[in-house]
Amino acid sequence: MRGGDGGSGGSGGSAIGSGFPGGDGGRGGDGGTASVSVSASGPGEMDAFVNAAGGHGGVGGDPGLGGSASNDGNGGRGGNGGNASLDPAGVTVTSTSDRSDAVVLLFGGRGGDASALGGTGGDGGSVSVTDSQVVATSPTDSRALLDVNGGDGGRAFGNGASGRGGDAIAINAVKATSDSTGVTSLSQAAYGGFAGSVENGTVGDAGSAFNRLEHTSDSDYLRAILTTEAGVGGDRNSATGVAGAGADATSIGSFVNSGDIGADNEFRSGDGGTGLGGASGGNAGDAFGDLQVQSNTASVDAFVSAIGGEGGSVSGGLGRAGNGGNVESNVIATAETGAFVFSSVEGGTGGFVASGSDASGGDGGTVTGSVHAVTATGTASAEGFFTGGSGSSARANGDGGNGASISIDNLVTATSNSASGDSSVLIVADAGTGGDAQQGTSGIGGDAVARSSAVHADADSAVEIESYGGNGGGRDNVSGLAGRGGNATADVSLTNDGTATGTVGAYAGYGGSGTGGAMGAGGADAIGSSSVISRDSNAQANTYAFGGDGGSTESEPVQGGLGGDSIATAYAQADAVDQVASSYAESVAGYSVSDTNAVVAARSGRANANATSVALQGSASSDAIADGRVASAIATAEGLSGNARAITSTAGATFASETSDVLRIGSNSVSANVGSRTRVDSFSAADGTMWSEAEIDNSNAFSMLTLSPSVSLAQPELAGQANINAAFGDNDPIGIGVFGGNYPSSGTGLHSFTTNIELQFSDLTYSGDEAFIGFYDFTSNGLGFEELMLSISTDSFSNAWSFTDLATASTFFTDNVISLGAISGNQESLLMQLDWSSSRINDGFSASYAITAVPEPSSCLAILVAFVAVNLRRRFKEHGIVVGSCEPTAF
Repeated sequence: MRGGDGGSGGSGGSAIGSGFPGGDGGRGGDGGTASVSVSASGPGEMDAFVNAAGGHGGVGGDPGLGGSASNDGNGGRGGNGGNASLDPAGVTVTSTSDRSDAVVLLFGGRGGDASALGGTGGDGGSVSVTDSQVVATSPTDSRALLDVNGGDGGRAFGNGASGRGGDAIAINAVKATSDSTGVTSLSQAAYGGFAGSVENGTVGDAGSAFNRLEHTSDSDYLRAILTTEAGVGGDRNSATGVAGAGADATSIGSFVNSGDIGADNEFRSGDGGTGLGGASGGNAGDAFGDLQVQSNTASVDAFVSAIGGEGGSVSGGLGRAGNGGNVESNVIATAETGAFVFSSVEGGTGGFVASGSDASGGDGGTVTGSVHAVTATGTASAEGFFTGGSGSSARANGDGGNGASISIDNLVTATSNSASGDSSVLIVADAGTGGDAQQGTSGIGGDAVARSSAVHADADSAVEIESYGGNGGGRDNVSGLAGRGGNATADVSLTNDGTATGTVGAYAGYGGSGTGGAMGAGGADAIGSSSVISRDSNAQANTYAFGGDGGSTESEPVQGGLGGDSIATAYAQADAVDQVASSYAESVAGYSVSDTNAVVAARSGRANANATSVALQGSASSDAIADGRVASAIATAEGLSGNARAITSTAGATFASETSDVLRIGSNSVSANVGSRTRVDSFSAADGTMWSEAEIDNSNAFSMLTLSPSVSLAQPELAGQANINAAFGDNDPIGIGVFGGNYPSSGTGLHSFTTNIELQFSDLTYSGDEAFIGFYDFTSNGLGFEELMLSISTDSFSNAWSFTDLATASTFFTDNVISLGAISGNQESLLMQLDWSSSRINDGFSASYAITAVPEPSSCLAILVAFVAVNLRRRFKEHGIVVGSCEPTAF
């Protein structure tokens, strides 16, 4: 049924003469109200469908003509839309033997438009239903559904005000009942009306949406759905002012059932209105939701989708686009046998800026909320996805909007209160991106922080976090700087009786790119940390941290933005007998790129990775991997068995070039077996940065290498090394390193470690040069080792040496130069491997080395090198070393 439409207002009378005003147009008639009730009862299937709408408001009357154009009358006001409602008796459907279905759709009438300048638009009709007015009852399957829709406001022209959108309100309006073996279904929806558009007048409010439903039942399965969407703000077409704001949305549900439950809460705030002709866009409305679901004997499945409205767009002029809507959503599911919760919360994006405008972009909307799953037995699972709104891009002199930051601190939890149950948590925090700009300021990416801390007594517990910083906005101009990226932080702390697994990923935002002469911005920093302890089972900690890449720069010679730093830490501990602790930490710093998109290591970030595993009565394994301009990896494992491995690499090096890297450490790895507490360290640097001596002192196996060391560092390092200095001549070292290790202080049995180094020549810079490696500064503890092997290879060289006594090794690693032959050219690698083993607690050794490339040795230098080589051969022969053979020789 539908209420009658209001009639149009009458036209105003014309002026009686010159200088007299014309009459105002008449007011449009209001739409009629629609109200209905239905009652149906009987055996078999029972259905009732009601569709009721208020009438539309009439259009305002035309103004009368004045004696002059300036004296015309005002247009008439549009009529208000009619309201829609249910009679007190409501809609009731009852089946005594089969299913029942009650469906009600209510629509407020549309407000009438003002017909001409100065008239006011009519308000949209409101709809409000409360107190169980839609009821379905049956022994098997009962469904009650209600949709309420506010009417849209009428438009206005000139200085007239537009009509407001009708509010939509639904409060405990539906009720369904079935037997304990039946199915109960509830659906309650509220949609606010849109505000009318204006020119120079006041914009009417958009219609809000308020939706609340509480229900308790005793059925085998309860299905409940809430849908809520607020109205959109009115557009504004004027040289000044602001378009209408979007309305707020509120959606609240609370459901209890003896059997299973599936409940959804989907809600969205209203978009901001569009600004035309110079007006700014309206801000979006905000959204709030809360869902509580409980099953006394069975399981619960809860779903949430929450979205902030988009900021109003801008078309023309100097205005500003509207900000995206902010959102808060909370959900908790409590059950006996299983609780499963999924929640997605998205902030609204800033409004769009059309081409031809000189406007600024809007900021992204913020998000927050909580997700909790609790079960007495079985599985508890909570998944929370939080997405900050992105800022919108600007045109001309406007500023780009900023991306929204996110902070989720222990707001997503899952608890199984049973030793045989399990729990899992997934958190994804994705901050908003910054908007692009031209002459204005670029938007910045939002920061993302996500943390979880939990102590459980479950059979299995797992927590995973992914945190993404927003990318910075780009800049297209002859100068200036693009927007910075957002930082990313992710942290997990988990203790559990049973199996415990923590996985963390922190991914920082990229710096915005620069085009047309502008500079790319710096990438952001990433910090990831996981700490996992299992009292009775296995423990596993995995951490990934990736710094943001610097923004690229299109025009030479402007450099790209700096790469961001990264830190990854992982700790795993297994307390019980025969259990396994494993940790993995991977840290990759952000890269910086040249105008040709080649990676520039000296502007890339620093990377640190630290992995620790402890299983005093079981097996412990740890892996630490780091890649960056300066990369440090530390792996520590303490257990009866296992392994520890540390790997570093560099993004590249700037030796002899500012725009491309011709030399990089492809891999610098150290691995060792575990039979007690073992620590291994790897360090690689592309810019001459030196390692800390404390790292060597505390390590059981280490490999440290820096490229492009400064002259002030290299000269004292090689002072007194006559053979090496003679072979290198005037050529500075392109790399200096040290490797070695020692027997663990608390170790028993055989311990061993291996280092593998790959040095990559990326282009033809060194093609034809002769490569040399010189060993020096040999030190030892105890008897040094039981077995020691070294192998080196390039495209034109391959050899291996085996040592079984300290004196022989001391001779080899003391001021000893080896020619590796000519470097053949592009993509050649120098490979070096060292293997050490001993079962003696005091054994250990270390040796330093330097590498260079000599363009073409002089005849005198060639004679000197030959002389040194002959003498070394004699010394090695005395100790039984065969030099020049590709096969290692045993002693």
